[in-house]
Amino acid sequence: MARNYLSLRSIDTPDGPVWLDMSISKTNMKSAVARVTRRRNGTRWGYRIAGAAWGGHTPIAAVDVQVDGGDWRHATIDEGRGPYAWILWWHTTSDLTPGTHAVASRATDANGRQQPSGEERTERIASGREEFSIWPREIRVSA
Repeated sequence: MARNYLSLRSIDTPDGPVWLDMSISKTNMKSAVARVTRRRNGTRWGYRIAGAAWGGHTPIAAVDVQVDGGDWRHATIDEGRGPYAWILWWHTTSDLTPGTHAVASRATDANGRQQPSGEERTERIASGREEFSIWPREIRVSA
């Protein structure tokens, strides 16, 4: 039995936004933090934040990482394998203090479109079936 999943999307018109039920048929751009590891770097700790990104018919061009709501920093990405391919990425840092931190990643495709924040996504898509917004993860760093 075939299924047709629907999503409520906002379409801009000259008279303002119109909300339409639309079939979910495209892969949306997404990145996610998968793990954070640490290694001793002399007398300090070094942290590697790593994850994956994917994005439909337009390849992923860049991934940025944010720690505790600070500036977005460029991550290193594996060589792209073309449309629909997942890529692995990582970012290294040494400035995490003991305690709880929020880490997030944001993908950018080859056309310059960026993965939306949760607020930006809900402006365009009202249903929860297509959750592809930036997903902050909480990590705990021990002393």
